[in-house]
Amino acid sequence: MQISGTQFGSGGVTLSVTVTNTGEREGKEVVQLYVSDKASSVTVPAIALKRFCKISLAPGESRRVSFQVFPEDLGLWNADMEYVTEPGEFEFSFRIRRRHTLQPYSDIHRTMRQQEAGPEAERTNLS
Repeated sequence: MQISGTQFGSGGVTLSVTVTNTGEREGKEVVQLYVSDKASSVTVPAIALKRFCKISLAPGESRRVSFQVFPEDLGLWNADMEYVTEPGEFEFSFRIRRRHTLQPYSDIHRTMRQQEAGPEAERTNLS
């Protein structure tokens, strides 16, 4: 997995992974990007699907798949029912479905931090 930075700040980041068809036939693959919030002020799902796409690959073909993620994609509804982003650590993982293997997914993980920009970084209201 490649990532365009290690912190979000106010802009987004691009996460990329290369997918290769190692088989002898053309195939389709669904590439999924998940995120886990390592610590938040309220309970959130352990893992959440953020982006996905379906690609076709010829035998032996490789293709880079990229997704752009913005700070607001990491937001949550806090205890006051406000949609906010919180500084913290997030783990991203690509999952690539594999039909003909014993393990159903290939996971690639990367952790990065939501940057603290100042006093307002604790609660940045996005609504």
